[in-house]
Amino acid sequence: FCNFVSKMSLQVTGMPHCVDILPKKNLVANQIKTMKTKLRMIEDELNQSVSDIPQQGAIAQQDIDPPKTTPQVEEERILGRSADKQRVMATLSLSNNREGPIILPIFGLGGVGKTTLAQVVYKDTQFKQYDFRVWIHASLKFDLLKIGRSMLFHASGEERHGSNDVEYTMSHLQDIYQGMKVLVVLDGLWDLDSKQLKELKSFLLSVGEKSTEVAVIVTTCSEGVARGICTVEPHKLNPLSDDMCCAIIKQRNAIKDGSDKEERGQKIASMCGGLPSAAIVLGSLLGSKDPVGWSDMMKSDIWSSISSSSSGTRFFVSSYKSMPPYLKLCFAYCAIFPKGHIIAKHDLIHQWIVLHLIEPSENVSTTQQHAEEYIKRLLDISFLQSAKSALTSGKDGQGTIMFTMHDIVHSFAVAMCEVIVPDAGMGISDWNQHCPYALLTNSGVGQLKLSNILHAQLRAIRCNKMDIGDDLFSFLGSLRVLELKESPMHKLPHSICRLQHLGYLNLSGCSQLVALPLSLGDLINLVHIDLSDCFGLSQLPETLGNLLNLSHIGLSRCHGLVGLPGSLEKLKKLVHLDMSFWSCFEGIPVLGGLTSLQHLNLSHPCCYLPEHRSHLKLLKDVLFKLTNLQYLNLSMCLNPIFYCLSEEGSLKYIQSCINRLSSLEHLDLSHNTFLFDLPESQDGLNKLYTLDLSSCIRLKRVHEWMGKMDFLNIKNCKGLESCHFTVQNDGSSSSLVQLEDVNCKKLDIICLERVKSMQEVQTIGLSKKQNLRQLKLDWTVGSQGSVEQNALLGQLVPPHTVERLVLHGYNRETCLPAWWTSSILSNLVEVTMEDFPSCRRLPPFSLLPKLKCVVLKRMVNITRIDTGGLSSGSKASFHQLDKFTLEDMQCLEQFNTTYHSGGEVFMFPPMNELFIQTCPQLCFGPCIPRAQKLLISDCQQLLWRDRQGVHGVEVPSTSAPVTQLVVENCNVPQPNWSLLQHLPGLQSLTIKNCDIIEIPPEYLSGLTSLRELAIDGCKSIKSLPESIHQLTNLKVLCIWECPDLKTWCELVANKEKLACIGPKYEKFAPFMPAEQPPQGRMNVSVQLEPTH
Repeated sequence: FCNFVSKMSLQVTGMPHCVDILPKKNLVANQIKTMKTKLRMIEDELNQSVSDIPQQGAIAQQDIDPPKTTPQVEEERILGRSADKQRVMATLSLSNNREGPIILPIFGLGGVGKTTLAQVVYKDTQFKQYDFRVWIHASLKFDLLKIGRSMLFHASGEERHGSNDVEYTMSHLQDIYQGMKVLVVLDGLWDLDSKQLKELKSFLLSVGEKSTEVAVIVTTCSEGVARGICTVEPHKLNPLSDDMCCAIIKQRNAIKDGSDKEERGQKIASMCGGLPSAAIVLGSLLGSKDPVGWSDMMKSDIWSSISSSSSGTRFFVSSYKSMPPYLKLCFAYCAIFPKGHIIAKHDLIHQWIVLHLIEPSENVSTTQQHAEEYIKRLLDISFLQSAKSALTSGKDGQGTIMFTMHDIVHSFAVAMCEVIVPDAGMGISDWNQHCPYALLTNSGVGQLKLSNILHAQLRAIRCNKMDIGDDLFSFLGSLRVLELKESPMHKLPHSICRLQHLGYLNLSGCSQLVALPLSLGDLINLVHIDLSDCFGLSQLPETLGNLLNLSHIGLSRCHGLVGLPGSLEKLKKLVHLDMSFWSCFEGIPVLGGLTSLQHLNLSHPCCYLPEHRSHLKLLKDVLFKLTNLQYLNLSMCLNPIFYCLSEEGSLKYIQSCINRLSSLEHLDLSHNTFLFDLPESQDGLNKLYTLDLSSCIRLKRVHEWMGKMDFLNIKNCKGLESCHFTVQNDGSSSSLVQLEDVNCKKLDIICLERVKSMQEVQTIGLSKKQNLRQLKLDWTVGSQGSVEQNALLGQLVPPHTVERLVLHGYNRETCLPAWWTSSILSNLVEVTMEDFPSCRRLPPFSLLPKLKCVVLKRMVNITRIDTGGLSSGSKASFHQLDKFTLEDMQCLEQFNTTYHSGGEVFMFPPMNELFIQTCPQLCFGPCIPRAQKLLISDCQQLLWRDRQGVHGVEVPSTSAPVTQLVVENCNVPQPNWSLLQHLPGLQSLTIKNCDIIEIPPEYLSGLTSLRELAIDGCKSIKSLPESIHQLTNLKVLCIWECPDLKTWCELVANKEKLACIGPKYEKFAPFMPAEQPPQGRMNVSVQLEPTH
């Protein structure tokens, strides 16, 4: 690999190894500026050199040349990518069901096969029928106009040299693509800034505005580019398995199973790092070698054989060249970590800072921001990768963000910056005397004398499991980073305490270390000290308070500490304190002085004694002062407190602990087994996005605000009674699996479009949750997910215990999973379906024998409801139905209330309540549904349209006439209230907020059974009809917020006419004992307020 880098250096004038640009004299702080200035000069030279390199691809040329040959690929020779192709094809097929182009990025490490996958999709028969297929090779230098001109050339076959305006090009493409099906592949898009990304995305979206169907595939190594340009979830292309890489090597060499080469091929394949391009290159190199040559290859630096023709390695060089100078230094420094090492984010940043590798700033927070930007940039281009963890959050159990480097990226970093890695056969002439960093291990050094290996200019040493002499560091005056992990030393060498420039000291795992010297306080530039797993320490020196620049202290698993020095309160710059697995309860009051703390870990105390509870009680007063906390870990910490408190008392205690932590982002309360509840609202915790409640076995509720966390851990919360859970995903998997141990009575699963696989659904075992009574399955309206909704719904099988089911946001034409037609829902009493934008057919509710309540809301494609369809033609259907609700069904035109079966006519079953709101086109036919209570709101046609067939239809003897009617927000003129003609048995009528009528409808006089009449908020009504005296059964008359009508009623003449009724004008005026308020009022959806 180093040879490859050297070859590339010769191709690009002025490209140096990092080690060559480091100062060759004494490395002191005031000279590093010279090195950085030189880096800038080299950067300028590189940029000039890059501009002289001939670029590849149509869009990189001055004029548009004829396009390259259509990508040629033999799909049968592509191994290990079938599942990736299926997912990409499934996502692209969504363009049939959405407006505007789909932009699907495929991102991943260089050489992982993004272009090959795009080629396979491009050649698929599904796209061969498209009107246009466009393949564009991107270049290093972004030029939107050239991209547009290249698209024009592919579409028209003509060069448009005069089209020097992006707007003109876009407009012309819109005209060409109008009504067409188009597939565009933009291959190899490099790292763009946010402005360039926005311009390119806007251009691609605008080009597809008039097209019937446009799908755009973008391949890039940068996750940042993928996230910035996508319109659907980007597809991350992961490395292949070692077995698959071995299969590629075998394919290239025709290796027979069981041969000697196959065994060696397996070992060589493990060196490919999952990159198919590496396997292809190695397969080609090994083709001409005999078994001995294969064995030699296994022992050699395998990447030194790679030539500059490898597209994957070209990406590393190009990405490295595009970095600003400081980022190059930071990336190259990562070579000091061994291959496969898990890197803690805060550790890496602190090392960068103390080594002055970050762009300088007078403001500490700005320096930190620069470091965060560097991390993001390296993650975007996959030079760093989030480490896999059990939490699928890229964090360890202590909330620390973890990274790793791909082996090939690590090899590239080593090539960019030499590191002393001694071995037993090494001599003083074998290493570069100007290497700034050293990685030492006990096995590598052996009997070597370190003073013969190390040199005075070293700035960083990583040293593991080595016994260190007392005077070793006396000549290392430039040292800034020192790691002595797992050293068997009993005391800290005094020479370390004389390293005046030392900013980072890691002594983790030095379990035999029993004391720290007072001279530790002389390290005044120390920023970071890690003493985790130094469980032999019984106390910390008071001089620790002299280290005023300390920002990070790690004391995890320091079991022996009995307290904290009082001088700790002087550390006003301390932002990170890890005391997990601790026992120094007496030190809790000291923490209150650390007002700058942002990260505090007090998880898993080692032991509890009776006197500890009094110290723990002080914790809430300490947390009250730490208002800058962003991370707080109290896992298992509060059990002694909660054990002695009631449920209400423990809730008040936890509220007092966290209610002032307005900056808190991460809260860990896991393993607090006596925690019953958390506050119902998120007041004061608006920045919180990570909440860990795992193994809180007595926790009863996951409130809605908790369920919306970006990351919520509720594993092993077996006592839950209700849970509102929002699915999150990290691009490769979702958090749905968190519900595996949840078996609560009420469960809401929100954002199901984020589920990544059917395996996740199977893992939670929904059908086995026998405690479940209420279930909500929710998709975000209009969203598209990785798993097809119909298949997903089919796998989300409810247990037979479910009584209430809510389905929201489902986006398919029919909603009829297999479990609906089985006996699984035998206990279901209530069904709600809402926001179904594509559904055209309702499922047969008659298959639910205990169904009592149906709610249908916002189903824009439902135009007709047929009783026969709902009942499957069974006359015994809906015999328990109590309430039926239709709400905001804008396109619903007809509710057909009868059906024929066996020569007989059957009606929609009788029910207690029918609620119809905002169904402006709806009419009943041929009969009015049989409901004792009928509420009509904002449904004009139901009142006045006299549907053909209403008259003269013989209603079966089992009919239950409407006895209560509420009409609300229906502004239908008085002559058109013909509905009232068909309600002869009406006993209670409420008219609310119907403004355009002037007098109650004349049909009122025919309601001889009417006992209760309420007129509310109808300010246009000025009088009652003369026929009011014909309503001989009317006992209650309520007139609310109708000032003119009230005035009319209070006239002397009218008072006499209404004396037997006695109108009520106050909404909550007490009724006489013999009187009851109109029953219809209980159904009015708007809250009634008393008049003043």
